[in-house]
Amino acid sequence: MKRTLLVILGTALTVAGLLGSAWVWRYRAIQDATYYSDGDSIRTLARSAPVRDILWQPARALGHPVNSADDEYEPRLSGDGRSLFFVRGRPDEDADIYLSTRTPDGWTEPVPIDAVNTEADELGPAPSFDGSTLLFYSDRRGGFGGFDLWRISRQADGTWGEAENLGPAVNTPFNDYGPALSPDGGTLYFASNRPRRGERTTDLADGWPATLRDDYLQQPYDIYASTVSADGFGPASPVDALNSPHNEGTPVVNPFASFLYFASDRPGGTGGFDLFRVRIRDGTLEQPRRLGHAVNSPFNDLDPTLGLGGFELLFSSDRPVDDTEVAAKPGDDNAPPDYNIFRTTSREVYTQVDAAQAAMDWVGLWSAFWPVLLLLALLLLALLQELQVQGLLPLQEQEDKHYSLNLVPSFQLHLKQQALLAL
Repeated sequence: MKRTLLVILGTALTVAGLLGSAWVWRYRAIQDATYYSDGDSIRTLARSAPVRDILWQPARALGHPVNSADDEYEPRLSGDGRSLFFVRGRPDEDADIYLSTRTPDGWTEPVPIDAVNTEADELGPAPSFDGSTLLFYSDRRGGFGGFDLWRISRQADGTWGEAENLGPAVNTPFNDYGPALSPDGGTLYFASNRPRRGERTTDLADGWPATLRDDYLQQPYDIYASTVSADGFGPASPVDALNSPHNEGTPVVNPFASFLYFASDRPGGTGGFDLFRVRIRDGTLEQPRRLGHAVNSPFNDLDPTLGLGGFELLFSSDRPVDDTEVAAKPGDDNAPPDYNIFRTTSREVYTQVDAAQAAMDWVGLWSAFWPVLLLLALLLLALLQELQVQGLLPLQEQEDKHYSLNLVPSFQLHLKQQALLAL
């Protein structure tokens, strides 16, 4: 019998040892196969990578001369980050596209791009990464209805040519807006309020401005994608990984094509429209994530664009620029929101403990807990008395018993009085 037990014990220990060795081998194999990557040139073992913590700085208004008393929105940086295209003026009121240049002294005075602007609305400027083409959307004549996507190309002498409509593969009788090319120019993203699959067609409102800043039609906006080739633009299809039952728009891809940013009013946000981003991994879009409170606000935050390799973010918002603007707009719901362009950069951060906040407040701690401690002492004395009455607490001498039975109720009454005073 004893020999059988030893055999069973030895076998169990051997199996446990083999399983433990297999687990250690598997753990090490996973560690040797886990890397940090940016999907491009970075591939470093996770266990040895000096990972840094990065956060967005609180966003600040871009200021003069870009922002003005008019509305400024839909900013878009050129591929080299030196040119800023944006819209000035409200939709349906002759909104135009402007251009400002970054210098060591700041942004230059914006100038309208006369080759693009007309008496109609021109909005949503989106330069190609190499700067040879500028996409935008407009309600000018010659389109398919509503707002259409257009493009204009630079000529050999550096001037802009004639604008051309992107065609029926992209445009519809509904509002198509917010174009954005991927860095390689192979994919066109944009937003549209065309009916979703299975939805009924809704008549368009006359003069309705195609922007998320104004009232919506019955169909919410979704983000669409079209493949770009030498033959032109392929049929546009909705990007299901980004869309929700709510509104999504203003897409843009960062310079390394590793993230796609967009705006949405889906529930659970800070308020109004929030900015999101989604990682692009091996051509697949992962789960969208909000950018956080340093960027998003209780107001509407829209139109993201990236610079400095993705570490600079510009966007538009109708949040107050400063306390002066808050005082000038005392919550008039009928007043149209004033949009301005804001900027933030991501910075490397470290953890820091606020010594004053982390210090123990002994006085406050005692004030909060001494009534509880008093009641616990009262309960303990009551328990001791009950144990004495039941004879479960042995006493050494008779006089001690007489003394204890009289002491406990007396002290107990004192504690009750103190407890009532504390309450």
